[in-house]
Amino acid sequence: MSEMATHAYDDLYSYLAAFKNSSLAEIIAYLEELGQRRFDAFIRGLAPLIPIEKIENQSLFNFSVDSTLEGGKFPCTDYACREQNIYHLAKFSALYADKTLIHCPIESAFEMGHDDYVSVDELAFGIYLTMRVEDIVKAGILGFSSNYIPLCKDCLARQIERESKAKGLISSYWDELVRQFCSSTSCTLKQAPDGNLYVAIEGMDAYGSHDEMDVDFLVIPSEYESLYASQGETRLDRDMLEKGGILTILLPLLDDCFQALVNPYFSNSSYLTTRPAQIEFLESATSTLYPRKDQTIPIRRLSCPLPIAENATLRSILDCRIRNEESFLVFRDTLSKGLSERPIDTSTLADQKNDLIEPELHKISLVMKNERSRLVTSAGIEAAIGIASFTLGQYGIASPSDAMAFLGAAGIGAVASQSADFLREAKAKENPMYFLWKLNRNNRL
Repeated sequence: MSEMATHAYDDLYSYLAAFKNSSLAEIIAYLEELGQRRFDAFIRGLAPLIPIEKIENQSLFNFSVDSTLEGGKFPCTDYACREQNIYHLAKFSALYADKTLIHCPIESAFEMGHDDYVSVDELAFGIYLTMRVEDIVKAGILGFSSNYIPLCKDCLARQIERESKAKGLISSYWDELVRQFCSSTSCTLKQAPDGNLYVAIEGMDAYGSHDEMDVDFLVIPSEYESLYASQGETRLDRDMLEKGGILTILLPLLDDCFQALVNPYFSNSSYLTTRPAQIEFLESATSTLYPRKDQTIPIRRLSCPLPIAENATLRSILDCRIRNEESFLVFRDTLSKGLSERPIDTSTLADQKNDLIEPELHKISLVMKNERSRLVTSAGIEAAIGIASFTLGQYGIASPSDAMAFLGAAGIGAVASQSADFLREAKAKENPMYFLWKLNRNNRL
């Protein structure tokens, strides 16, 4: 893991330091009070400070991600859902990644603008997310990529050719994507209690949502008003989905496929997506664009709510990882063996928890219990004396007379207890799940 100080981000976070503990509402209020001239100046000062990273080293634990995982609007535009998605990704990265690249949330807000207009709410949300991930960014685990790619003339020509081929593949994929969507989901036109019409979509698991997805309208399509007036609640076929513009919700999938295939910042990483519907296409398209095996970008499925450290905060994971780096690497390598050639989703991780993680955690619990019991035996007392000698050495106490004086002042029980802790911890560290046990233990304190 990189050192805690990642200097490339120092200027950005210094510029945003006033927002460190601000809520989203407070950031919105601040930006709204600036006025247009000061708001424009704020943006001009902010934009050049966003670092752009590219993964340089080869590692199984480098990841790039789809837009849902980095806090994008699909499949839910609500800020709370989007924040949860990126927070889950940050926790996953802290537990597993060498480096994870996301599109900078602030830059995303800039790109959503048009005609020199930037949404205050989206920019505020981008700032809020950027501040929420400050610790893991400065730890060097999470970094920012970009859609802006500076290239020389020759490299630009190759990039344009690759993008042209990718667009062709994605265009041909659209009909198949729509066919699969229409056959695997149920889209029903309904009326809300307030009288407004909406479309309830069930069966979105393949597209990144395990819950019903509801599509509301600012302006209700006239075709839907007529259809509901004549038939009431009804399931929509492909023709009606197209007329109502519902199929446009699939466009983020196409945008993400394009990024995964052509963004050079994603090289040397595995691409993580919440959407199984994309995987087969991406694997096929990648092999077409990059026929050499060593140039392909591995596509991996991911569900970020991890069933192995649910109560741990992002800060606690980072602190534990920093203090127990060797144990972290053993834990990660052990877990990755169980995940090899399997989708990294909730089901797989649940299996790992039951088959691998829990049994090892139970072994650690037994070690901790047995070593405490063993200290009361004659052999254990001898072992404890040896550990106690080491413990006293930590206090700079070497001579027997000094030791007796210390034991008298501090109490033999206190030293014996510390000796027991040392002995138990030494045994526990031999277990590949020691890092996770330590993390969970810290979060219970």
